[in-house]
Amino acid sequence: NKVVYEAEFRPQYLRVVSTTSFIDKKIYEPGLWYNSIAKAEPLTLGTTNAVALHSNSFKLIVKGYRRLYNVNIEAVILDGLASRRFNYIPEIYMMFEWHGNPIGVVMSYLKGVDGSYPFYSALKEFLKGNNIAYRLGLAGLLGWEIAELHKTLSSIDTPLFKPEEISINDLERWCKRIEKYHAEALNALDKLMGLTKYKWIEYYRDIADKHLSILVEKAIDLLKAYNGLKKIRIHQDLHLSQLIYVENRGFYFIDFEGEPARSDEERLEKDPCLRDLATIIRSFQYLSFSTLMEIKGIKHPHKLADKVIKNGDPSFSWRRRHISSILASYLSGIARLSTMILGLEPTLLIPSAPKLLTPWVIEKGLYELYYEALYRPDNVPIPLTGLLEMKTFLKV
Repeated sequence: NKVVYEAEFRPQYLRVVSTTSFIDKKIYEPGLWYNSIAKAEPLTLGTTNAVALHSNSFKLIVKGYRRLYNVNIEAVILDGLASRRFNYIPEIYMMFEWHGNPIGVVMSYLKGVDGSYPFYSALKEFLKGNNIAYRLGLAGLLGWEIAELHKTLSSIDTPLFKPEEISINDLERWCKRIEKYHAEALNALDKLMGLTKYKWIEYYRDIADKHLSILVEKAIDLLKAYNGLKKIRIHQDLHLSQLIYVENRGFYFIDFEGEPARSDEERLEKDPCLRDLATIIRSFQYLSFSTLMEIKGIKHPHKLADKVIKNGDPSFSWRRRHISSILASYLSGIARLSTMILGLEPTLLIPSAPKLLTPWVIEKGLYELYYEALYRPDNVPIPLTGLLEMKTFLKV
């Protein structure tokens, strides 16, 4: 008849760890603010790490890490960005370490909304017939902020952050990763086909068989253009829900833990900067799909996907304009440092970007298909319709 609950959810937690000798502290915001906490509560219970809201006259987020990594990439990135006063992350107050391992971080609470919300609101209006329901300026701001993130990360003068030239080994590894996601997605779909609950999956398994191989070949072929270009430290799992939007202030980047299905070693790898743009592009397709389901009153993704495959996506033009705004703003933002960040001269950015971006959009779509088939089978049609859209766009 006893209950065990996590220490971060106690109001005295910050005072205790801040004054305990065997826990090391890195302080970014000096002061005895940790003595003022009157209330602590879970911000969410849906994560591996403990995430708590601590408050009194002000609010703080306390995140406690539950795994000890050889390198905790999120802690390293937050430390690097905080040390350079990067404006688009929550303000970092303190980081705790035990024997050199980060065990917690304290940061400011941002009063905002999920990064998808302003785009979702505009898209809803567009789908209801308001043809001027765009947030192109906001999309441009997002592209500019991603450029600022990449420039700041690339300026940190340590081996984990310094841009590196892409090698033949990198290209081979990325090609194998694409082939792996493709093979494992098909394997996961095969396992679902025997289940009565997922009888409809056979239709999408056939589509995957007919169309995905050619996309895999196209992505692998396009990756050749990266030989000799640059790879950098990126966010790696950048999508709209990894952002918080604060009115009149912009977007804030959160959660730098890396892509969930990657191993610890893979999370430390560097990637071409345009991969972060590809994951944002894929995020917009998820956003438009869920918004269409809501507007049309469709309860299951496979019923909407069938309509989209046969009749087209009514949100496509809206989505394309916002993605174009993000990309144009991003390329403008990195232009001055493009040889360091991407390995291209500024004059080559605009003509080269579409081909350099395409393999990563395909790679992310295949990863999502693999992930959804494993963990959220009802969502399988979403990335699959996105991949079909890429095939149409590429005319292959």
